[in-house]
Amino acid sequence: MTSKLRGAPLVVIGIAFLQLCAYLTYRFVERERSARNAPAEFSYETLDRAPRELTGSLERSDGTTTTLAGYAGAPLVVHFWATWCGPCRPELPKLLAWSKESGIPVVLVSVDQDFRPVRHLFDGEPPAPVALDRGGVARAFGVSSLPDTFVLDARGIPTARIHGARDWSNDVVRRGIAELIATAR
Repeated sequence: MTSKLRGAPLVVIGIAFLQLCAYLTYRFVERERSARNAPAEFSYETLDRAPRELTGSLERSDGTTTTLAGYAGAPLVVHFWATWCGPCRPELPKLLAWSKESGIPVVLVSVDQDFRPVRHLFDGEPPAPVALDRGGVARAFGVSSLPDTFVLDARGIPTARIHGARDWSNDVVRRGIAELIATAR
C-alpha cells in the first residue's frame, strides 16, 4: 500500500464524523426552532353563519361522486389541499390521525386534476375521506390559497376558516379545533 492510501480510511472516517456532527447540530437547532415557533394560540377566521348554498361535486377514488350536503347532520371539517402544495403533504397524516382519534369527520378535498398524483402520494389508493374537487367546491368556499380548512356546523354551514398549514398533533391546535367543533354542534 502506498503512503497516500494509508491515510484514506482515516479521512473517510473523519468526513463521516463531521457529517454526523453537522446532522446532529441541524436536528438540535430545528427542535429548538420548532419549540420557539409552537403556536401560543390557535388562530382562525370566524365566518358569518348566514346559510350559503355550497354547490359542487366531489369525486371519490372509486369514481363515485358526492356532495358536502351528504355530510349534514353533524359538524364536519373540510380541508382543501393539493399534491403540489409543499405545506399540505406533511399535515395530511396528522389531520387523518386527529380525525380518527376525535371521531370528527374530515373531507380532504384535493384540487389536483386527477387521482394519479394523489395515488402516488399515498402509495396506492387514498383513504376514504379524500376526494377531488370536480364541481367548483373550492370556488364556492372562496379558497384562494392552500391549504385551507373549514369547519361546517351540523346544517352544513361554514362557521370557521383556518388559513394555512397546521400541526394537527399540537395540543394548542387540537384544543382550538375542538372548541370550534363544540360551537358548531
